[in-house]
Order: sequence, then C-alpha cells, then structure tokens
Amino acid sequence: MIDKVGKLCCGCAACTAVCPKNCIEMRTNGEGFLYPSIDLTSCVECGLCENVCPVLRIGEVQTYVFREAYAAITNDDDTLLTSSSGGAFTELSEQVLDAAAVCSGRHFLGISRQCAMSWRKPRRSCVR
Repeated sequence: MIDKVGKLCCGCAACTAVCPKNCIEMRTNGEGFLYPSIDLTSCVECGLCENVCPVLRIGEVQTYVFREAYAAITNDDDTLLTSSSGGAFTELSEQVLDAAAVCSGRHFLGISRQCAMSWRKPRRSCVR
C-alpha cells in the first residue's frame, strides 16, 4: 500500500486518482502538506497506488534530462524577506506586468485563489 511513502510523499495525489475503490484521501498535516490516508477496510491491496507513485518509482523512470538550470534572487531586501523562493517570481512578474500583461497565481496554504493583477493599476481581483 501507498502508506510506505510516509514523509517522502510529494503530494501529487496520483494514488488517489488511480485507486479503483476510492479508499485513498489526501489529508493536510500540521505544516500544510498533503499525504495519503487509506481506508484500510475498503482497500483491496491491488497495488495500483504503488505503481503510479513517483516517489516509490524514483530511479526506475527517467522522463527527461536537464541540460541547463537557472537560479535567481532579488536585490530588493523587503521582497527577499517576504519571499519563500528568493523573490525571483516577484521580479519576473513585475517585468511581465510592466509590459501591460496579466499575471495569475495560486495561493499555497489551504486557500485556493487565482488573482489577476495589473501592475500599473492598483486594482486587484481575486476569485476563491
């Protein structure tokens, strides 16, 4: 069963999607990460969840090879202190929005939101 994965789970929910008995539910832990929770009374131990799990299949399947990688960090101290990824997205989105484009995103912890912002206009519309 998929419960072997434990804390290594990446939260993709592939196991939930493939389960023929719908006995796997993704639940959020105290830190906001998703982990599979199995209803053992409904599970028939078919093994489909393990076959589809990318964590259990590490090293077996190679889908692509990275040829180059890029890293970025903002020079703005305020942005850096409030960012979880070095402020790179903020800097890139500012460039996009300065070009009169629209940028959208999804809130990470618990609340799903899609926001569209125009940098030049102080207006912001969010849909939950």
